[in-house]
Amino acid sequence: MNTKRIAYIARRLTPIRGGAIYALIACTALALALFSCSEPPAQIQPPSSTAPTPTAVPNFLPLPEDTQFTQITAGKLHACGLQADGMALCWGNNISGSLVQPGGNPTFRRISAGLNFTCGLLDNGAIACWGQNDRGQASPPSGIFDDITAGRDHACALDDGALICWGSGFSDGPESIQQAPLLSSIQAGFGFTCGLTPNDDMACWHNHSAELS
Repeated sequence: MNTKRIAYIARRLTPIRGGAIYALIACTALALALFSCSEPPAQIQPPSSTAPTPTAVPNFLPLPEDTQFTQITAGKLHACGLQADGMALCWGNNISGSLVQPGGNPTFRRISAGLNFTCGLLDNGAIACWGQNDRGQASPPSGIFDDITAGRDHACALDDGALICWGSGFSDGPESIQQAPLLSSIQAGFGFTCGLTPNDDMACWHNHSAELS
């Protein structure tokens, strides 16, 4: 029923006995009709999706789509990847230059990140380290080595199976660990280093007590 029709009915009902009540009803209906006409049509909302909204992740290191890595290592607030061509690529927080590698685009066979530094075994067997060096952890010995590992603030390498470590716990510089057996691989942690012998036995070295267990 349109508004003109409602108004007509209200005028006709007013003179009739009891028509005031009907007129009031008609006027109320008229007011509701006018109000509904003034409101914009409700927008139909599409059904909400149950899929979670993706969270944007900061891209610290835009990489080409064809970038491939053969190894990955992570420190406290930085990480490095060894690319297929042997070049290292680091990203994250640049505390104490932990992202600044040696110049000349060196290529590595292996890399290992410590707390705020990283060491890498170059193709020629030499070691290069970069980043925090307050305890000598980024000052490797010279020579030719077979493996490299970085702990919290120390690092170790293998020279024909012999263990050599430097950094925290080695105040006099790189030290050959005479008590350690010949090792085939090594892995450093927080103040200690463990290694496997050629017979797959394990030995662990604590930097500060100079004891094997």
